[in-house]
Amino acid sequence: MQKHSFARTMIAPPFYNAMMDIAYGFPGQPFKNARTRINVYALVIVCILTGATSIQAMEGLETQDVVQALERHARTHGVPAHIFIDNGTQLKALEHASFNVRDIHAQVYDNLGLEISISTPKSHEERGRVERRIGLLRDLLERIVDPKIAQTPLQWQTLFAKIANTIDDLPIAKGDQSNASELGFEILTANRLKMGRNNNRSLAFPGIVLDMTSDLTKLLEKNRKIYQVWYQTFMDHIHLLARKPDKWNNTDRPPVEGDILMFILTDGGYGKKDLKWKLGKAVEVTKSTVKILTYSVSSPALTRKPKGSIFERSVRDVSILFALDELCINSRDYHSTKSNGDQ
Repeated sequence: MQKHSFARTMIAPPFYNAMMDIAYGFPGQPFKNARTRINVYALVIVCILTGATSIQAMEGLETQDVVQALERHARTHGVPAHIFIDNGTQLKALEHASFNVRDIHAQVYDNLGLEISISTPKSHEERGRVERRIGLLRDLLERIVDPKIAQTPLQWQTLFAKIANTIDDLPIAKGDQSNASELGFEILTANRLKMGRNNNRSLAFPGIVLDMTSDLTKLLEKNRKIYQVWYQTFMDHIHLLARKPDKWNNTDRPPVEGDILMFILTDGGYGKKDLKWKLGKAVEVTKSTVKILTYSVSSPALTRKPKGSIFERSVRDVSILFALDELCINSRDYHSTKSNGDQ
């Protein structure tokens, strides 16, 4: 843990501590249907704690372009406090950048400096998280669109936003403490941490489909998929609807003073072998423990007075052999009760 940065375990909002790098190789055009070709770049920002991803399109590699992309990111997520960057000249110049942030009291804070941590030259593994996001970005682009088709920077920005949103929909943790059932689990994602409970309105990857035609076939196919998912979920959890026996809902009463109890004599022996059981009488009962009085004869001579011992056990570790309000099986009252009941 000596080389482990504190930013990796600091409890902070998303993108408070982030890694940042630039992805290359996106063909662009200055406007739609233009013959001129330009280069478009992507500024990839990854939160160190939550793994949230933000991808901003850039038209150049100057420091001004990087700062403008970072300002667009800060519009939604705030200005990062600590940035881990690669050993590039464009990103290293961020040490001299400054931002103007207006708080709720309309007071202006100038020169909000950023703490910059620069990696060792040729050591890309130090920024492995953002490098992994860049590789995932290129892999998704090859599956979705032809990366050789030129698009405007605004079109690239829209595509980058949908890819980043899809990456942030991946689960990172399970937020419910109950393990009795898998129903009702709150799956934590990066979008859930950023959007709160409005996460169910998170944008799906295809985006908003502009289809003005009323195609009943598509509507029926959509309804069919909804019912298919519902029935599959219902059949996977139908066992939860079965009524459980009453023995799983009702428990025996706790022991009271005067009950005859049976317990394990050895305090730490819970194995299946060499268990020694003993009988005793409950003399003091609390909410979680019970004190048990037992008698033992130290000599074969029965004329000697038995010696009493007190054992303390948990309420969950004792069994009631005869309750205080029950009749002894060998008593006359018990037999007379049974005889009257048979008549």
